[in-house]
Amino acid sequence: MTTAFVEVVEDSHASSKSTISDIYGVPSEELSPKESKESGSDVNIDDGQLQFCHNLWRIALYYIYVEMTPSQVKSHIDVQRRACEELGLMGRVRVSHEGVNGVLSGKYEILRIYEKTITCALQQALRKEERENRSPQGAMIITDAHTNSENNSEYVDEIINLDIKYCELRAELPLQKQLFGHLIVKETKNVIGLFDQSLGQDQRRHQEKSFKSERYRRRRERKRQQQEAKRQVKIENLHKPQLHVEQFSSSTISMIPTNDEILLADNDRHDVVNKQNSPSASRPLDMSCLYRSVMEEPLKQARHLSATEWNDKLDAVASSDKSAMLLDVRNIYEMKVGHFVHPSTPTLFTNTRKYSDLPQILASNPEIQERDQIFMYCTGGVRCERVSMLVHQLYPQKEIFQLQGGIQRYLETCSEKQHQRKQQDDNSNDPVKNNPGYFVGKNFVSSD
Repeated sequence: MTTAFVEVVEDSHASSKSTISDIYGVPSEELSPKESKESGSDVNIDDGQLQFCHNLWRIALYYIYVEMTPSQVKSHIDVQRRACEELGLMGRVRVSHEGVNGVLSGKYEILRIYEKTITCALQQALRKEERENRSPQGAMIITDAHTNSENNSEYVDEIINLDIKYCELRAELPLQKQLFGHLIVKETKNVIGLFDQSLGQDQRRHQEKSFKSERYRRRRERKRQQQEAKRQVKIENLHKPQLHVEQFSSSTISMIPTNDEILLADNDRHDVVNKQNSPSASRPLDMSCLYRSVMEEPLKQARHLSATEWNDKLDAVASSDKSAMLLDVRNIYEMKVGHFVHPSTPTLFTNTRKYSDLPQILASNPEIQERDQIFMYCTGGVRCERVSMLVHQLYPQKEIFQLQGGIQRYLETCSEKQHQRKQQDDNSNDPVKNNPGYFVGKNFVSSD
């Protein structure tokens, strides 16, 4: 995967009185105070206007993997917070050294202004970088050819497309229960936290503590060995008076193991015997090692499948000699509302309540071990990025696929194709006629 190095614009701090519209060129008339204020979750509406109001609001999902320095992370946090506060958007935005992940609720027209604002912030920074590889994961780079009016020369402009998914609200639920009630913009270690957040911190503290303890232990051990060597020299000198002390140099002294060394050696031999006799399947999962392999390594995503490719691949399983399964990496609440159902490919519901429960569940599940291909999906695609690395670490021989853009992009694609199909004659050769959507139920957006 190729990541783009984004230098977040630093001059956003130039004037505390400057607004986002001033900095990034968003027309001020688009930022209506009334609209901005109404973009929160404290909305009072009549029952007769319920359906109309539902259609005005959306939940926006997006993520982008880009490289940022610590100063650029802090600068972008300021850009995000100011944009959300000026537009009255609520939700959660995670800004990391490896990218940005956001889920926000608001009126659709206000969210589109937010998209333009953040895109401009990233776009201005990207133009400053003279790099060949500019394909951030989770977003797209669109090239647009222009002609310079002064010298009639052509140049290519690269435009970021954040690929934001706009989810419609569920008509059967009250509007207030579906909108976020507060705003959180914060710096995080990763774009998405797959493991327990304290694991990385505890691991580093344990490593530092172990390093210091080992250093002190070795220092004490050297002192004991030196004292033991001197004592041994004195004893041998008493029994052999004909020998001179000079003959006993530190290089010729045979070190006598201490009681601690003998105990450590016995424990090491005991561990080796236990490892040889115990089956690999019964060994406990090394979460620290798994954390380093999945969260601290550069992103190595699985093969992304579009909605059409997803359906085609699943349909081909029945006629192939490979076994496959669908893997839902969302939480139990999202799974109950809607999920994929395919006639020839079963779905594994992990039924997790926390995203950090996934590593242990996937490592011990026997169904995954028996399958050749894994088709994983989530709401907007971001959770699958790291889970695909996790599954690859646990099961290196598996073929792993992930749904590009998640369920939301899949539903949008299937809905558009179904609309096109209705406008065509039944006898026409429609490529999606025998390739329907396999998602059943509703798409539920969670901010965990």
